[in-house]
Amino acid sequence: MDSIENNKKNIIEDTNNSPENKENILITREAIITQEQQLVSEMENIDENFLNEDKKLQEIPDSLKLPQDIVEDVKQEMQVDQAIREINTQERSFKSHIMGQLKNIRDSLNNLRGKLVERSMTPIGYDPLKPLSVPGELLLPKMEAKTWATKNRYDAWAIYNGQPQHYESFRKNPDGTYKIKSFNIDEKKFKKIIQDPREKIGIDINFGGVSGASWAIKGFDDKGKFVDFTDEWDLQPLKTQNYLPEKVKNFEVSSLSGGAPFTTVNKVYYDENGNLFDDDAKTPLVKSTEPVTFEANEGMKTEDVTYYKTQDIQDVSQNEILKDWDSHQSYGFAKSMVAPAFAISLFAGINVIEQEKMNTRIEEFSKKKNFTIEQSYDYLANHPAEADSLVNYEDFVKNLPDESNVIK
Repeated sequence: MDSIENNKKNIIEDTNNSPENKENILITREAIITQEQQLVSEMENIDENFLNEDKKLQEIPDSLKLPQDIVEDVKQEMQVDQAIREINTQERSFKSHIMGQLKNIRDSLNNLRGKLVERSMTPIGYDPLKPLSVPGELLLPKMEAKTWATKNRYDAWAIYNGQPQHYESFRKNPDGTYKIKSFNIDEKKFKKIIQDPREKIGIDINFGGVSGASWAIKGFDDKGKFVDFTDEWDLQPLKTQNYLPEKVKNFEVSSLSGGAPFTTVNKVYYDENGNLFDDDAKTPLVKSTEPVTFEANEGMKTEDVTYYKTQDIQDVSQNEILKDWDSHQSYGFAKSMVAPAFAISLFAGINVIEQEKMNTRIEEFSKKKNFTIEQSYDYLANHPAEADSLVNYEDFVKNLPDESNVIK
């Protein structure tokens, strides 16, 4: 504290101070000591007032009417600046932690929103009634994809909504676009592309079960000649409804899920001998001819079609693919019809009937476990897997004795 004492002595003895400073010289030594003690007390309580530390520090010299050099001496001795830096660091760390938690909550909510949107629509087929299918999609079981084209479509829908793939149908390219792993190409359509004099050609090929109106871009690199099949994968189910306003027609479903459209790019190499290769220019596509049945103007028609296929799907026929695709499209459309009927049936009392069935199952469960009804409810509350089996009728029946007589 010697430096502080010297500073006080210099202040008192200096006769060249300004009139304003001379008024400060009139402060008695006892008053200075009292004010120093007050300043020290303020500094010692800095931990309790850390939220206002910077403001307090700025106001202390004015409130105590002390020259700045005395304040600086006390600050240095009390290591106030270091304490404030540590407090600020702690406060920033705390704020960073809170912001991190808020971000996690926000991300979780966005992920939940994406999952709900993904679950609420069958991404096969375009029809104006798709929005009506949401209740049915959420409440009724999903149809399992059986062939590569349908799996590709569902994985595209998952990526679009910011969700993980179900079948790992896509691989990410170095430029951030996506490659479809399994696909086939109609030989006639491919020849038509490479014979076209244009470098970039608009095509209507459902490439890999994913693309819609897309592009074929021809090029050449050190591996040889290639065609890039590229498409921006978006979903605008009302786009073809010309009677609707533009904003409604161009409604993008990803605006609901927090996802975003993405781009697919598949590079297919070819040589002068009619051979096609995958994007490494080494792995050949398998060429095969098969009868394909499809709907034409005159009705159903069957004809032989030659395809180039990736090796993993060479044994899957196009008819299998079309059958699986049509099944999912029809099921999605059926849900559009079922949803309003389902809502009406709820008002008609179907929920009462289901409750009666559940009561019957609870009674049978109680007999099996030798429980009272109340004991059964308490038990099921702590055993969710068994509670779920009561909701799923087939699992429930499996867990009952053979002699049980359950109302179906």
